[in-house]
Amino acid sequence: MFSAKFRVILSVIVLSIFVMACGLTQMVPPGGSPNSGSSDSSSTAAPADNSSSSSGSSDKSPFPMPPNSQILTNAGGVVAAKVKMSFDDVVSYYRTELTKEGLTEDKTLSVVNKPAFSLQFKGSKNGKTLFIQGADSGDGTVAFSITYQ
Repeated sequence: MFSAKFRVILSVIVLSIFVMACGLTQMVPPGGSPNSGSSDSSSTAAPADNSSSSSGSSDKSPFPMPPNSQILTNAGGVVAAKVKMSFDDVVSYYRTELTKEGLTEDKTLSVVNKPAFSLQFKGSKNGKTLFIQGADSGDGTVAFSITYQ
């Protein structure tokens, strides 16, 4: 049973990383901003920390982000980013920050198994579940995506 669940979650993570790597979503160049006229950068969820190596305000995340995260994409309600941080520190960051914001981790659906993780948090003001998926990139960074569903 665990094996099948792990395979499904790992497949979703690999697919997410593939989409980010292939640029199938709108890419934000370092120091640039997306060339979208959308003003949907505001959200009802107040961000705890929107640190980014990019300077444009339109590439700020509506979600909490580990310090010095580099946002790769921010489109369609999905933020993909990477951060120079250990795998364990990224998982710990999200568990701590989202709990502070009043969300509760659904530990029956969350899986942390190096080199990948999938966390799910419930209790958001919008009634949706917050998903964070990521993987150790092997170069001292962790690539991750975060979205509501």
